[in-house]
Amino acid sequence: MIISVEYKEDLIDVPLTTIRSLENDSIGGYEYWGSKYYDSQPDYWIIEGFTWDKTQYSEEMNKLIQEYINLNFEEMCREEEASSRDF
Repeated sequence: MIISVEYKEDLIDVPLTTIRSLENDSIGGYEYWGSKYYDSQPDYWIIEGFTWDKTQYSEEMNKLIQEYINLNFEEMCREEEASSRDF
């Protein structure tokens, strides 16, 4: 994902890396009154955050990038989920 952050009247494109984890709510195999069952649920991704190469930007710019992410986190997650449905 690439975001554009305004810095001193310029728009700077910042490539981000998505931090995500694969989750599953399945309980697996279980037994109920002598019968054996298996509960399987589909895997799904949880977006935990976004990161970038902080060495490429000044401290001030890094603060602006983090502020942008904080303000737009939910929207960015929806956009990332929509673009990676087959991931």
